[in-house]
Amino acid sequence: MTKRYFCILLLWISFYGSVFSQKALIHVKTKFLETSDIHFIKVAVIHAIDSSNWAKTVEVDEDVSLWLTRLKRTIRNDTTFTSLDLELRTPANLTQGKLLSQRRVSVIVPPLPPKDIGADSNSQVNKFLVNQLRNSKLLPTLLKMYNIPPLGAKDTGFVNILILPIALEIVQKHGRILSPQERLESTLLATTILVKTWDMTKQFRKAKVKGEH
Repeated sequence: MTKRYFCILLLWISFYGSVFSQKALIHVKTKFLETSDIHFIKVAVIHAIDSSNWAKTVEVDEDVSLWLTRLKRTIRNDTTFTSLDLELRTPANLTQGKLLSQRRVSVIVPPLPPKDIGADSNSQVNKFLVNQLRNSKLLPTLLKMYNIPPLGAKDTGFVNILILPIALEIVQKHGRILSPQERLESTLLATTILVKTWDMTKQFRKAKVKGEH
């Protein structure tokens, strides 16, 4: 084993072992006056977290609270530009908790060609999702978080783990059937938020450890 790979292995062990002795407990929250569409994103984010190998969502006794706010969409030439604020806060009971870290998360959702929207639309959504994640350099991290082999993401890697379950859950909870482009948007946002949350949590835990010395 080379020195480089040994160091990478130690970093992973450090995060999953010493930073959290077990899965991180995250309470995903939205503000009361937010637009209704953010609740679809919340469903997707909760599922993305619960399906990962490093965290799970709870409603009490959380390690941190994760707030989704200020959702904004802009459509140009059938391409959707979606962004929202991601706030990592201390556990939130009757208050919002103390702000620990904040990011503005943005994704670009391209239109799916009509020929790709059919009975196998979830596979087409997966291909677009993988391409977008690869372009944003998030794909390698997500494959590790979901224990997907590097070559297993191309065709159906995220269909059964994220795309289909999220779409079905939104139907069950909100009675909304998502279009293929909406499925791509919700899954792309959820996976991007998952990686950002992992990074934000890691930075906070490292800062906390340094502050105690």
